[in-house]
Amino acid sequence: MGKQKLTPEQEREIYDLRQATPAPSFAEIGTRFGVDKSAAVRAYARAEAAIAAKAGPSLPAQAPAVVPMGVSAAPHDRIAPSPLNPRQRIDEDELTKLVDSVRIEGVLLPLLVRYARQAFTQPTDPRVEYEIIAGERRWQATRRLIDAGERPADTPLPIRLIDPCDDAKLLELALTENVARKDMTPWEEAEAFEKLRKLGRSAAEIAATVGMVKRTVEMRLRLVRDLDVAAKDALRDGRITVEAANILAAFCPLPSQSLALDQIAKGSFPTTRDLKRYLTQSLIPTTVAFFPPAEYTGELIADESDPNVAYFADAKLFEKLQQKAIAEAEIKARAKGYAWTRVIDGRKPGEYFSSWDWETDKKDPARGVVYEIKGNGLVVVHTDLVSKAERTKQAASAAGLTGDAPAEQSSSVTKGHYCHARRRKTVALQTALSRSPVMAMRAACLALIGCGENVRIRTEHLGADDKAWSQDVEDTIAHYLPRFADAAKKGFEIAAGDVRRKDWGEADNGAAWGALAAMTDAEVGEFFAALVALRVGSFATYSPEAGDRPAVVGMARSLGLIGAEEAHGLTLLPEDLDGLRKPALLDVWAQVSPNSDAPDVGGIKGLREDIVCQAPPTYVLPSLRFGLKAEIEAALKATPPAGPDPRQIDLEEAIAAKGVRDISLETIVAALAPVIDNPFAPTGETPLFELVPEARIEAAAGTLARAFGLPSITPDVLLTIEDLDHLALVLENHRAALATGEAA
Repeated sequence: MGKQKLTPEQEREIYDLRQATPAPSFAEIGTRFGVDKSAAVRAYARAEAAIAAKAGPSLPAQAPAVVPMGVSAAPHDRIAPSPLNPRQRIDEDELTKLVDSVRIEGVLLPLLVRYARQAFTQPTDPRVEYEIIAGERRWQATRRLIDAGERPADTPLPIRLIDPCDDAKLLELALTENVARKDMTPWEEAEAFEKLRKLGRSAAEIAATVGMVKRTVEMRLRLVRDLDVAAKDALRDGRITVEAANILAAFCPLPSQSLALDQIAKGSFPTTRDLKRYLTQSLIPTTVAFFPPAEYTGELIADESDPNVAYFADAKLFEKLQQKAIAEAEIKARAKGYAWTRVIDGRKPGEYFSSWDWETDKKDPARGVVYEIKGNGLVVVHTDLVSKAERTKQAASAAGLTGDAPAEQSSSVTKGHYCHARRRKTVALQTALSRSPVMAMRAACLALIGCGENVRIRTEHLGADDKAWSQDVEDTIAHYLPRFADAAKKGFEIAAGDVRRKDWGEADNGAAWGALAAMTDAEVGEFFAALVALRVGSFATYSPEAGDRPAVVGMARSLGLIGAEEAHGLTLLPEDLDGLRKPALLDVWAQVSPNSDAPDVGGIKGLREDIVCQAPPTYVLPSLRFGLKAEIEAALKATPPAGPDPRQIDLEEAIAAKGVRDISLETIVAALAPVIDNPFAPTGETPLFELVPEARIEAAAGTLARAFGLPSITPDVLLTIEDLDHLALVLENHRAALATGEAA
């Protein structure tokens, strides 16, 4: 359905339609006006707010003509909250802000109420005439003022009476308002939907009422149905997300949910994807069925994230149907002329299928079929197989070699078995190593020093023009290489930008691993970083040109090199001018001495000497800066304007110059990048790279707050550096407040 902006008159018409009896649903109203349900709900809320603003905080008994039917005023002590209110918790900070607003402006938006006598459970106070449908926070804020002695107990509140209104309608109206304003937690929505379901509403009817899709309502109802008490409490208290709760409800049996909650609390599942993978690894997907799907009559576990994925809930029924289908397939195979059939169940200890034990021969009358059952129940059919062992036995018999062969001529274990055993152990090694980052670094070190017997990591060849390495890196590697003396007769050395054995013999990989295993984790990390660094560079390859490849630029930016090359040893050296012809040297002269004419030195040698003498201590040749080809070519010819070095950016001035009203999320990210990514960006007395992540965020937030001239941006709302969208929202709210002259 296309988007359409509703006029104030249309919004008022939507409001009036909802006052009619019977009132059309928001879905029907949306269809009528060419918008979706959510847009219709928002239009209704805007119209209601506009009507309330015209009515004022204290309405007389006889409302003016602009006040709609049903809007009046009632004393605070004649109104009571409803036990059916789907919003069970009120944020204390939000309520405090609302109290301040009510103290100054009063209650502007009318409370939606019904007669208390219509409630199934009558109020205990006989003075109560009305029960709140929506607006309890406004009532609670006024009560705070009454309790503080700032308002009388009979303070009039604007109300709009809904009559008649049974419990089901109360829930529908309360849900409509709270869901439209996103004031309810997912668990509050779930409990409210469950109450409506018990009152006879279907998921589709609830979805139409509150402006949600049916699937979302069904998932909320499942939270009530399929979570145990502990999981419900965890969702209610915010200890697990609604995404995690949905996964528990879908894939975790009730008796196992407490264990899963403990694992979540310990941080065993960094993401909901990890939690889902853990819970579904023991489930049986419907795709592995060897039988027709129609034969399965049990329940299925649906995957809400993928409508094409489902799991068998009844494992026993699945196994029964699977075995039946395999038995039927065996009968059909024999009928087709196969000499034998065999089932290999890989889920049982000691049973496995190895292709090394078999040959494929479609013409051999002794061929057969193997039905291999994988770990998840999947059946793989291998046809036209002949046993290698049987063929060997037949060949020996034909040659007259019968009886027991000497032990040295034959083995009771085939090479195929040994290959299979090594594959199994390879999988075990890979799984264990993937769970131990430090051990993985040890394994990588083993390969990077040329011991690749069981770690197959290939190092790329370095060309003649690429053989350059950092002295710091070489010193670090040289510090650790003596520990590997037992792994090679003459030890190891750094040569041609690589680590290699001094002799041509075969390295003792076991001894090399022993040396790595004896190193501390910190030593391994330092050694690994140096070995990797030795293989990293802005390599020239076969066709050197200006600039760097995108990956080099990205790595340099992440390491804080871009814009800070002078702090990383790239300031001008005499040899940097080698290979520059006179026009390029004149361009460099214009950069190092923009206010001077070109020197009359008579030759390139003198010009180079003058450039070295005149260059500032922090000058970096443009070709030595990190950047793409076009950027470096332009920088080589550019003459900087007079004044400060344009690369020296004052962050606060740069942000403030843009103006608070023109700042976008992209601008914020760009403004924060030098602070967060550049470890040498100054922020007072302490560089950001020496601070913990939370302090880095605090410093960045404070920098932005000062730059925009806004009240302090509290860093506690910035959970991680990635939460810049939250910061953008904070700034957006400040912009809106400044635009209306209501900034705090």
